[in-house]
Amino acid sequence: MEIINRRENERKIIREKIYKATSEIIIEEGYDKVSIRKIASKIEYSPTLIYNYFKEKEDIIRAIISDNYTRVCESMLSLKLEALEPNIALRKGLICFVHFMIENPEHYKATMLNGLNSDVKINNNQEVMDLLLGIIKRGKNNGFFIEEDETIIASFLLTSISGIINEIVSKRLYQESRLEFVIEKHVAMIIRGVTLRT
Repeated sequence: MEIINRRENERKIIREKIYKATSEIIIEEGYDKVSIRKIASKIEYSPTLIYNYFKEKEDIIRAIISDNYTRVCESMLSLKLEALEPNIALRKGLICFVHFMIENPEHYKATMLNGLNSDVKINNNQEVMDLLLGIIKRGKNNGFFIEEDETIIASFLLTSISGIINEIVSKRLYQESRLEFVIEKHVAMIIRGVTLRT
């Protein structure tokens, strides 16, 4: 059992090195310059080892995006959002989403800011979308949110939140001392846009 765990940990470490190297190449040189050989050289492994993990560079991009969305979903689920009032759950969920993405800026810049394979992003985004849809539906039933299609509200929220993430990750909005304030205000403002006035 210990050997299996050690091998699994080694596989995770190698995959993370591959993700990091791929992201760096995309950011520094562009997606077209990514190759298995270049990734292997960057992490000082043989191309054969990389091929044991991925058939082609597109598979690496898919894996990075999928891994990001899986981990952000796990982070959001760990907050037990279904036990909170919908407006609080929505605020906490969106703030968690922002924090996760800005804590992984290289992966985010490489995969989300370079116009790569939007169908992969959409497919993986569905888990986050489903979490938001559940909160929004509950909120509408409890009189918190406007009577609008849940999918439209969720899309609006994700698009708006992506804007602030882009600004932070691109360093156009990055005063460390005010970062938390900016995130909280941005989330509060977009939630206010979908909340029923009382």
